[in-house]
Amino acid sequence: MRKILLFALFLSSLLWNAAAYAQERCVEVTLTEAGTLAEKIQDMLGSSTEYLLVNGPVDKSDLTFLKNYLITNSSDSKLGTIDLSCARIENDYLPDNAFMDFRGNLHTLVLPEGLKTIGKSTFENSSIENINIPSTLTAIGERAFCKSEISGKIRFPEGLKVIPTEAFLEAQRISLVELPLGIEEIGDRAFAKSSLYDIRNLGPLNKIKKIGEYAFDYVTLLRGIVQTDFWLGRNLEYIGKGAFSNSNIVVYMDIFPLERIPEELCSGSIDMWVVLISEDVRVIGKNAFRYSELEGVVFTGRTIDEIEEGAFRFSLLKDLTLPEETAKLGNNSFADIPTLQKIYCPCVVPPVNEDAFGGLTPNDIPVYIPVGTLEAYSKAPGWDYFTNFVELAEFPGQSGIEDAVADGADAVRVYAEGGRLRITGVEPGTRYTVYTVDGAMISSGIAEAPAALPAGAVYVVKVDGKGYKVKI
Repeated sequence: MRKILLFALFLSSLLWNAAAYAQERCVEVTLTEAGTLAEKIQDMLGSSTEYLLVNGPVDKSDLTFLKNYLITNSSDSKLGTIDLSCARIENDYLPDNAFMDFRGNLHTLVLPEGLKTIGKSTFENSSIENINIPSTLTAIGERAFCKSEISGKIRFPEGLKVIPTEAFLEAQRISLVELPLGIEEIGDRAFAKSSLYDIRNLGPLNKIKKIGEYAFDYVTLLRGIVQTDFWLGRNLEYIGKGAFSNSNIVVYMDIFPLERIPEELCSGSIDMWVVLISEDVRVIGKNAFRYSELEGVVFTGRTIDEIEEGAFRFSLLKDLTLPEETAKLGNNSFADIPTLQKIYCPCVVPPVNEDAFGGLTPNDIPVYIPVGTLEAYSKAPGWDYFTNFVELAEFPGQSGIEDAVADGADAVRVYAEGGRLRITGVEPGTRYTVYTVDGAMISSGIAEAPAALPAGAVYVVKVDGKGYKVKI
């Protein structure tokens, strides 16, 4: 009996010590009034505290106390998680600069549902890794996560309409960002120099109206894992300089509603093998595709007022077909392209040329021009760089791809699967025609039995008068 009693005392002692240890590691505090956290909790936190749960109303002074406590005790504090899931943050607004420049052991911050705004620079240069995004969030301040160590997958709720200036600039540990389908604006340098492997909801159904300068500058997605394509659709009202410069996001401009492609838009871009330029475009801005890996360009319209200085310089173009009504080529717009193999220029009057060609661009490649224009081209400033003019009565038309506009709401699907072309959502017996991106027809047939096409290329498939771009 005595042994049983001693064992029972020993067991209760263990349980009491375990409970005491758990209480030291996990601290819960309930506030009835905002601004009282410091006095309420000062004797509860210890060096062994790992988890803090805060209930009730919280204001900026409470958050400032937590930040200062963590910084002051960074050498011996084990506090790794602050749970505000049951707190009510004043005005549903996580204050500006709340955790700016915080470097400490805290790795997880749980934000409450009901929070509507994350303020300016709230987590700028912060070492906190795990931060949830509440479903009630409607606004993020400028530089909110700039240079932060927030990591993993971020899914923004549908109520969020704007990713502001420099929101994720140089955020190096994010893996995936899922934008809401209703997102309307991406600010200047919003994701520039951040480390991402995927960005979701940039496809044909996006509603983006504004993309700021250098918004995705130096964003390199991990190819082979995902394929992120950005469709610049009819909702677009503004796009800034260098928006996709030095990135490998594939940008589709066949439904580009603006008259001007801005400067440096895809300068230095990677993996952009071909671009279809909308008939709405009248000017291609300075250095728009300079130093890019662009191999092909197709103009779906007949008129270009100007291709500005350096627009395609140092690209990897192989063939060039200019629109029938090209007015002006800027200085070095097609200079230093050693891969260029031929040029088609159907303009009866040579486009005004401010030394558009030269440098590494070979001068002995065939330049196809309209019959009867040999003398004009051979004497025209800039065009006199070339030595091999060939007069043509007919040019390879772009009529086959003039309608190459993908309708995201269309029931028709044209896609690649298993290395073969697939066409669904059409009536039996519907005919299709396949063109290369430079307008040459290579195949036709009925939708039930589409032909096999060579892999590793981009094609334009016309079905019922509409064009669909497909990569096999």
